[in-house]
Amino acid sequence: MPCHLRVQPYGRRLRRPLTTAHGSWRVRRGIFVRLDMAGRLALATLLRFPGLGRRPGRWLGFLPGARQPDRGGRVIRQFPAHLPACQVGLASALAHVSRQWRQMKSLSPAMVAGLVPAGPVALEDWQPLWWQGHRCFKWKVGAYPVAAELAWLRVWLATLPPGARVRLDANGGLTEEAACAWLQACDRINATSCQIEFLEQPLPPEQLPALRRLSREYRTPIALDESVATVHQLVQVLQQGWQGIVVLKPAIAGSPQTLQQICQHWSLDCVISSALESPIGQRAVLARVPALGTTRALGWGVNHWFDDGWEHLSDEHIWQRVSQDSAAVFATRSHG
Repeated sequence: MPCHLRVQPYGRRLRRPLTTAHGSWRVRRGIFVRLDMAGRLALATLLRFPGLGRRPGRWLGFLPGARQPDRGGRVIRQFPAHLPACQVGLASALAHVSRQWRQMKSLSPAMVAGLVPAGPVALEDWQPLWWQGHRCFKWKVGAYPVAAELAWLRVWLATLPPGARVRLDANGGLTEEAACAWLQACDRINATSCQIEFLEQPLPPEQLPALRRLSREYRTPIALDESVATVHQLVQVLQQGWQGIVVLKPAIAGSPQTLQQICQHWSLDCVISSALESPIGQRAVLARVPALGTTRALGWGVNHWFDDGWEHLSDEHIWQRVSQDSAAVFATRSHG
């Protein structure tokens, strides 16, 4: 089927920097891909993510012939697996124009974990999310001294209403000593209240043996995230004996079909999480959630980190806005 492809880089500025154990994000960047196959239009998001392929400006070098109508569809279907985020975006666009997926119904906040900022500001910022209906919260840890973060956590937990649960995400930024301190504290908390759902990726991916050992030594569950960022990494970790929770980001994982097959074959205890993709990417991922078989709250409460209103726009309107913004920047530079 003839395929026409257009691309448009974008950047979404966050309302405030997203602070993690590795620093702060201020702008979420990616590329929109627009496909026209026999009059059927679709948009998809290719995300920029550390360690998951080359920078966006060079991704197009891996699309030889994709601009040629008679070759585009075949080339896109064979997009290389070593660029998983690109593979996901283009597969999503093809599925859309081929009418192979249906839009998932809107999520209730009770089905979604809301992301709160790192540090003491979380002690206040969880409240609007609670009143919106969220009952699970994700808090980034490892950006401040362990003792300070544990003190803030105790204060926060004392104010949370019954039924609220917290996920702690270290983004692989803790030492083993710090990870033990967190797990010991969480075990004590859960002995009476069960407020901590899990500690996410306390150690870097290369320390999988230590992560497996800690998962056996402490009662608080450990969830892997960065260790299972792509389908290739996920299979490796499972083959090495990991039996705990995994946090999957379908927007950057690679082939959607392969991810679905892995989830079904291994009967994974998984959390489906956002990678701060655009609403276009969110809609594509959410369409696949039922096939992945998760029963845990989705890690999807991130739209409040942006104030551009994209979540209220159609795919076409987002494309138009980004195209107009890009044209305005180009005109300014041309006349500067």
